[in-house]
Amino acid sequence: MNKATRNKNKKQKSRQNENLIMFLLPLIILFSALMLTSIVSVLLDLEKGLSFSVITAIFSLCTLLSAYLTSYRKRENGLVTGIIYNLPSVLIILLLSVILNGFSADLNILLSFASMLISSALGGILGVNRKQKAKRGKR
Repeated sequence: MNKATRNKNKKQKSRQNENLIMFLLPLIILFSALMLTSIVSVLLDLEKGLSFSVITAIFSLCTLLSAYLTSYRKRENGLVTGIIYNLPSVLIILLLSVILNGFSADLNILLSFASMLISSALGGILGVNRKQKAKRGKR
């Protein structure tokens, strides 16, 4: 195997690892937010837990952050990148909400789903449009 083939294989493996990390990042951020909201709810001894609107706002901010980070790293198609990389985690949260509500999708769940998708699209757009720092020595 020549040197060019080895370099090509290394680059391809590096891209695959980067895509895996970018798919796992939104899941990690959302599930850490889920754990954080649960801990805050228990520590503050809230009888009913945090309200659904507060949880939706927290998850929307988390999808905005994760879409921003993935789009900033990917540097292409911010809207599509933000939605695609966050869609699995948003669908998991949607399914958990539907299961916990007794398999009935009410307006609150649909609005939270829409707000998470909109915030992930916005985060993707912001991440792509963010200027990267210029490297020193190159002008």
